Amino acid sequence: LFWTWDDWKLLDDATVIMRDDTIKAEFSKKDLTTMEELPSAELTITDKDGKEIDRWVSTDKPHYIEKLPAGDYTLTEVKAPDGYAFAESVPFTVLPTGEVQRFEMLDDVIKMEISKVDITTNKELPGAELILTNKDGKVVEHWTSTDKPHYIEKLPIGKYTLKEEQAP
Repeated sequence: LFWTWDDWKLLDDATVIMRDDTIKAEFSKKDLTTMEELPSAELTITDKDGKEIDRWVSTDKPHYIEKLPAGDYTLTEVKAPDGYAFAESVPFTVLPTGEVQRFEMLDDVIKMEISKVDITTNKELPGAELILTNKDGKVVEHWTSTDKPHYIEKLPIGKYTLKEEQAP
C-alpha cells in the first residue's frame, strides 16, 4: 500500500505507528442504455486460477468488497435479468491502494425483429395479424404486420410460438 506522512505517528520520540488501509472494490452492474444499476443479475468473481472468490445477485446499489487481495480477477455474469442479454466476462486488476476501485459490467436488452414477408418478392407483407406466445401459451405480443419488421425489446430468454391469426 502507499502511505503518506499523515499515516505515521511518532510516540516517545522513538516509536512509529503505521496504519494500513484495506483494499476496497465496488462492482456495478448497469443497463447499457440508461447506465443505471441493474438488479437481478447473478455475478461471480474468480481469481486467475478460476477459483470463485465471491458470488452475489445485483441490486440497485453497487456490490462492495473489502480486503480483496491485489491481483488479476474476472467478473462473470452467471444469470442475466429477464429481457437482458448476457454480458461478456470482464477481466480486471485490483491494485494495492486504499482508494475505492470501481469496476462495471454493462448489459444490453434483448432486441428482436420479426418479419412477415412475401415468399416470391421477399419484401415485407403488410396486413397479417400475428401473435407471439410464450411456452405457457400466454400472449406476449399481438400486432398487424406493416412494411417494416416488428421490433421487440426485453423479451425474456425462452421458447416462443409465432402464429398468423389472419392472412392479409
